[in-house]
Amino acid sequence: MWTFIIIRSCACTPTLERSGSLVIRVPGWPWLPWVVLVGLAGIAALMLTSDEGRSQLVSMGALTLIIVAIYFVRQLVSSRASKVSYPQGRAAGTQMPAVGSIMGAPRRRVGVPHGVGARVNRRRDGT
Repeated sequence: MWTFIIIRSCACTPTLERSGSLVIRVPGWPWLPWVVLVGLAGIAALMLTSDEGRSQLVSMGALTLIIVAIYFVRQLVSSRASKVSYPQGRAAGTQMPAVGSIMGAPRRRVGVPHGVGARVNRRRDGT
């Protein structure tokens, strides 16, 4: 799990820096994620030296493969579902209107309290 998080942050951080939307800077960037990956590889190598550690690594590898397989199956099912025609003139892939926009109330994201992370949660259209 930590490996995926570190790899994803290594991939996303340069893009977020270029766009100017990086909110929190990680101390030690860019060498710290690589140090952590080497540390995790060392722990995995130590786990390979014992029978219990090997069984844990094999079971975690199998679980990871199962999760990835489920992801790809869901992607396949959702891509096929988007090709199905929808009744009542609703096109595939269209979104439901935001809460309150039907009755003319101000639009607001559901589950985000007012004032919390206002800069991050603000929509592009300013609402």
